Amino acid sequence: MAAGSSRMRKLNKPEFEALVAGQKTGPQDSPENDLRDIEISDTPVQNLDGVTIAMSRLSRLSFGLGSSLQGSTWIGNEILDCTFSDTAMNKSEMLDCVIEACRLNRTSLFRADWSGSVFKRCTLEGLDLSTTCLINTLFEDCTFTQVQLMPGEILNGRQTVSFDPIGKRQNTAA
Repeated sequence: MAAGSSRMRKLNKPEFEALVAGQKTGPQDSPENDLRDIEISDTPVQNLDGVTIAMSRLSRLSFGLGSSLQGSTWIGNEILDCTFSDTAMNKSEMLDCVIEACRLNRTSLFRADWSGSVFKRCTLEGLDLSTTCLINTLFEDCTFTQVQLMPGEILNGRQTVSFDPIGKRQNTAA
């Protein structure tokens, strides 16, 4: 994963918002609208619907009730100490990301794809993962509270849960 490379551009909130606006209104394949190899931190975030962010570091961001990540694509990012609370993330992709010390509660994940991602020491509360693609996904030392994995299967407590190349749950360790 290239996130954390020395060529990463650190952005402030107005710079980040300008790139997001450019990506939403202009061609996404334009270098001016590329959200790659960036670093953004300590910012409340609103609407990132349909926005692609790749190979970047996102830390201490707050996604709340007014935030939306529907249809967004995040590839190969480091996501550190972020909060996703009551955030719409339907049909979003978080692929090959490392998500560490984050909190996800009451987040909408209908047809989301978390394939290849690793969640480390995260807190997940009140989530329904039954329609989320979890191919090669790992939840390492995470705390689950009322997380529906599939109909009739609720996860609670601190545990490690992994999924194989077809998205089938593997044996878990406490």
